[in-house]
Amino acid sequence: DDAMVRWRTLRTERSVSLFVDLIESDHMSDNAARLEVTRELAEDQTKARDSLVTHIDAFKKLLPDEDADVDPGELNPRSVKAWAKGLFARCDAWDGAVALGLRRMEELEAQLHVEAELALETLRGAVDEYAGPVMDERTRTKLVRKRCVKPFDKRKADADDYIERVRAMVEPQRAEWRRKCECLVRFASRAARVRDARRHEAEAIHADNFANLEAKRSEHETTDDTKEAAFASACEDIAIAADEAALDAAVDVATQRL
Repeated sequence: DDAMVRWRTLRTERSVSLFVDLIESDHMSDNAARLEVTRELAEDQTKARDSLVTHIDAFKKLLPDEDADVDPGELNPRSVKAWAKGLFARCDAWDGAVALGLRRMEELEAQLHVEAELALETLRGAVDEYAGPVMDERTRTKLVRKRCVKPFDKRKADADDYIERVRAMVEPQRAEWRRKCECLVRFASRAARVRDARRHEAEAIHADNFANLEAKRSEHETTDDTKEAAFASACEDIAIAADEAALDAAVDVATQRL
C-alpha cells in the first residue's frame, strides 16, 4: 500500500511537472512564430518610415530653388494627385500589414490557448486517475489550482499583454505615418497650385506682351506702307512733270515725303 501511494504520488507530481514545463516552454510562452510576426511588423514599420523619407526627399527636389537657373521638375495639381494616389496606396498597404500581423498573433494565441486548455484538461484527468485513491477531491482541486492553473492563467495574461504591447507600438506608428503622408500631400497640393497659378500668370503676361508687340508691328507696317505709297506717288509726279517749275515742285514734295 505504501509503495502504491508513493507511485501514485510520483505519477501525480510527474504529470504536474510535465504540464508546467509545457506551459512555460518556448512553444507556449515565447513562440517562434509570434516572434517572427513581431519581427515582420518591425520591418514593415521601418520600411514605411524609409519610404516616407524617400518621398519627402523627392518632393523637396521639386521645390523652387532661389539659386537655380531652371525649374527642377514638373509640379502641378495633376501630377501631385497621381503621386498622392500612389502614396495613399502605400498607406493602405501599411495599414493592411499591421492588421494582418496583429490578426496572425491573435489567431496563433487562440491556437496556443486551445492547446493549453486541452493540456489542462488532460492533467486534471491524470491527477484524478493517479491521485484519486490517495487524495480527496478538494485536495486534488487545490493542487491543480495552485500548481497548474496559476501558470496557465499567467501564460494567457502574458500572451495577451504581449499582443497589446505590440499593438500599442504599431498602431500609433501606423496612424502617424498616414498623418504625415496627409500633411505632405496637402503641402504638395498647395505648392502645386501656387506654382500652377504663377505659371498661368507668366503665360498670360507673355501672351499680353506678344499681342502688344504684334499690334505695334502691324501699326508700323501700316504707317510704312502709307508713307511708301505717298513717296511712290511723288516719284510718279516727277516722271510726268510738264515743265521745269512742276518738276521742281514735284522734287520738293518727294524729298519731304522721303
